[in-house]
Amino acid sequence: MKHLPVLRCMVARFALVAPVLLVLAPTWARAVDATVTFTVNTTMDQIDDNTSDGICHTSANTCSLRAAIMQANRVSTNGSVHIKVPAGRFTLSLAPTFDNGEASGDLNLTTPVSPSPYLYIDGDSSATTVIDANHTDRALSVSAGRIVFLSKLTVLNGNDSDRMGAGGGIQNQGLLRLDDCIIENNYSASAGGGIASLLGSMLTLQHVTIRSNTTAYSGGGLYLAGPATLGYASISANLAQGAGGGVFVSGYGNAHVYSSTISSNGANFGGGIEVYFTLVHPQEIPEVTLVNSTLSGNFAYTDGGGVNNLSKVYSYNSSIIDNDADHDRDELGGVGGGVNTASGMRFIAVNSLIARNTILDAPIYNDCNGTLEVYGRNLFNDVAGCSFTGNGIPARGFVDIDSIGPLQDNGGLTLTHALLAGSSAINATTTQGCVDDTLVSLSLDERGGLRGEGLNCDVGAYEYGATPPVTDRIFRNGFEVVP
Repeated sequence: MKHLPVLRCMVARFALVAPVLLVLAPTWARAVDATVTFTVNTTMDQIDDNTSDGICHTSANTCSLRAAIMQANRVSTNGSVHIKVPAGRFTLSLAPTFDNGEASGDLNLTTPVSPSPYLYIDGDSSATTVIDANHTDRALSVSAGRIVFLSKLTVLNGNDSDRMGAGGGIQNQGLLRLDDCIIENNYSASAGGGIASLLGSMLTLQHVTIRSNTTAYSGGGLYLAGPATLGYASISANLAQGAGGGVFVSGYGNAHVYSSTISSNGANFGGGIEVYFTLVHPQEIPEVTLVNSTLSGNFAYTDGGGVNNLSKVYSYNSSIIDNDADHDRDELGGVGGGVNTASGMRFIAVNSLIARNTILDAPIYNDCNGTLEVYGRNLFNDVAGCSFTGNGIPARGFVDIDSIGPLQDNGGLTLTHALLAGSSAINATTTQGCVDDTLVSLSLDERGGLRGEGLNCDVGAYEYGATPPVTDRIFRNGFEVVP
């Protein structure tokens, strides 16, 4: 790479942010033994009848999910608290009251007493354990100072109708991690139809599906104002009337996205992702880093079908394909079918495939608008609206759009676009090969298939000829769940 030192400086600068998540990783390690365990044995939504005795017990002589959480909120220990939730549909039936405390409305995971135990809520599987908010309130809220792990469950039918609030399914102000979960069919009148992770929070998603959520403003699927890590995530069919159909990133929302697919989301601006920076708070410079990830089929009624960038975005071996701007074809217009980068902002592309993006939902190709900083080898099919810095011409080329397959199951945990035989993206990277944001070689593609099957590894998130490990993605994502 001709200007490799420039790229190294750029990556080193980002590394000042990304390792914050890595440094905290040991804190998120699952404890070996639970110090306190509550086992839910009813699907009824009932309060605990004596929160001072340390026993999960309702007036019906059961342990409900709400009662278990009420007890967990009062545990003071250096260990951890586990709530085991069996298969079943846990419908929230206690309508929110004026103060909307833990005995009504959503399930409140409150700021704990000191010392703060880790709280684990473990379901049977995302297909069988369902928390149904019943359209009366959001499902869960995580308070500041609370460390929570959710696994193997579905959260759906949340309704945050408060325009001063956020988070239709989950509102997070603490440290929250989700594993093997589905967030579906939730609504927020403010931001974060699926999940809103607010200032001061941290969010980690692993093997999580966020789909069919909506918001009246920003972040149909996700609203991120704090650091977030998304791995093997599927964010699809979410809608925002404002910006960020799939994901809206602002504040201190440094989002690191790897081996994930963001598809078929829609918004006025930034169908897939909106990265928003405002001069009102210049100290807040949100950033998004995409590694081995796919943005496909997202649409914006104005600018940025795939990504609308008003701050900083970094794309490493990612694919931005089949996104559309000016989707409603109205008089306001729109640019940047794949990527729109505002003047003075940065979009850095390394070995990325940005192709077959359009405006007007028609064969008017428009892969990018604004300035892209390119390194390695990046491929497009139309660059009419783009200008380039970085390594310039050596770092960009063209690809035949017919050599890229549709978004589909090509193995792995997420949907991808396969490279077809003869594609110019095959073996097209430089001698540096495929790297992530720390310049470490990517040994696998988005699906988990081995990189570098040919002379060099391939451009984009998919490695031609690689065989991913066998996974049961239909069961893992719980497509049989009905809202």
